[in-house]
Amino acid sequence: LTVGVEKDTLTREIEGKHTARLTVRLSPDAATAENEDRIITVVRDMISQHPAVRSVDITRPTPFALDAPVQVEILGYDLEKLSSTAAEVATRLSRVPGLTDLQTTVRPGHPEARITFDRDKTLEYGLDLEAASRLVRDQVLGNVGTRFSEGDDRIDVRVLGDEVVLGSLDRVLDVVVNPASPTPVPLSAVANVEIVQGPAEIRRIGNTRAVLVTASTSGLDLGGSARAIEAQLADLVPPDDVIVQLGGQKREMDEAQKSMQFALLLALFLVYAVMASQFESWLQPLIILVTVPLAMVGVVFTLDWLEIPLSVVVFIGMILLAGIVVANAIVLLDRVNQTRAQGVGVYDALMEAGSTRLRPIYMTANTTVIGLLPMTGWLAPIPWIGPMCAGAGLELRAPMAISVMAGLTCSTVLTLVVIPAVYYLVYRHQDARAAAPLTANAAIPEPA
Repeated sequence: LTVGVEKDTLTREIEGKHTARLTVRLSPDAATAENEDRIITVVRDMISQHPAVRSVDITRPTPFALDAPVQVEILGYDLEKLSSTAAEVATRLSRVPGLTDLQTTVRPGHPEARITFDRDKTLEYGLDLEAASRLVRDQVLGNVGTRFSEGDDRIDVRVLGDEVVLGSLDRVLDVVVNPASPTPVPLSAVANVEIVQGPAEIRRIGNTRAVLVTASTSGLDLGGSARAIEAQLADLVPPDDVIVQLGGQKREMDEAQKSMQFALLLALFLVYAVMASQFESWLQPLIILVTVPLAMVGVVFTLDWLEIPLSVVVFIGMILLAGIVVANAIVLLDRVNQTRAQGVGVYDALMEAGSTRLRPIYMTANTTVIGLLPMTGWLAPIPWIGPMCAGAGLELRAPMAISVMAGLTCSTVLTLVVIPAVYYLVYRHQDARAAAPLTANAAIPEPA
């Protein structure tokens, strides 16, 4: 338990003497998702019932994520419009089931005096608006006249105004804004003063003022919560100069998916380029690449059956499959090409290649699948091998292993059926062209 925050600690929120941080660490034996959810629920209910607690923010370490699970960004310039829009967004998000720890970055600030110069009066007195405002700023905040060097440190030497002048707001309004002029003009004669409550902080996203509405999810995946939030905000009409957009881990997920999709397409292109140079054909590599969607069929059904969400590690497994599953089709078609080079027909060459390459294909696929079994954690119950298969990071590497295993198994089974069928449909006309001249020559009688 940490009460307050140290001055040299970097934090994302406004923290101080009024905040506290409670860290809960689970033992390795009890570090399960069910126990985490149960402890979070107990801690949230216990803390929320305390009358002195205004807001609760519960987070857990999440791989490949830096922002909050749910984060709605309200962009604009007028702070009052941003605050009212954030309150409306928070009200709508409170209706979404499964969202917890809902809060905004709008915090009550401190009273401040807002001085606004009257341009007509400054022109009437012949004052320079920039010079007058700079003089008031230097009187109140001071001015860094020079810097004192001590070793590698540079210490600012700030010149402040008279403490007597800064003792009250009325004395500040009596500050003369034209000290060099024979007729002194006080600040109160050319400026209007308004006591307002200033913001506790002004956040910026892309050099634009912003207010964040954050929340955590309970019982919802990231995609489902994003769709529910978009449905709630669909009929929201913000002010003209205010933009409401969904950020947080949803944006990180979209950016990661775009990067993974590009990497997958690049992997397919490189695999095709290598096979085209080896086979010296542009058509046969396309037939071999049919194994990739066959593998994705197995990945989709397995992820849905085991209720594993689509993530970055699953995409990495798909990229691995793009280079692994083509090996079975390469072994098969290479044997077909060798047999056809001996004058065998397409159908007979496919039958012969299927029978002779069946064992090598299954052996390589089974070796890969068995080698990935320890990464899934399914062998953890076995006493003599379980401790080596479990441990920290299992939830991170298991989806990738399961994706590769499912895709490779499905592709291996379907490759022996689909690839020969596609090859036969593409190349069967060559046997017909090869047999046509022989039939024509047989019909021509020999000369006497």
